[in-house]
Amino acid sequence: MGCMRDLSTVRGQLPEIQSNGIDVMLLDIHHPPGQDMLTRLNFNFSPTYLIFDATGDEVFRSNSLPTVDALLAYAQ
Repeated sequence: MGCMRDLSTVRGQLPEIQSNGIDVMLLDIHHPPGQDMLTRLNFNFSPTYLIFDATGDEVFRSNSLPTVDALLAYAQ
């Protein structure tokens, strides 16, 4: 999850991220269903970037955009 400021950067990274088998979810927290995820994922600030491993466990949380290398390392 991120904010509109980082959207073009995130979209530019999508091909590399997805080619490594990682699914990406971009949510608009100002409208459903993104609003519903605020409580479910327990975050209060935008942007919030979350990385989950293959079992669904959260392994990374930050308000700064992770690099592709960091994202790939955390997602393994």
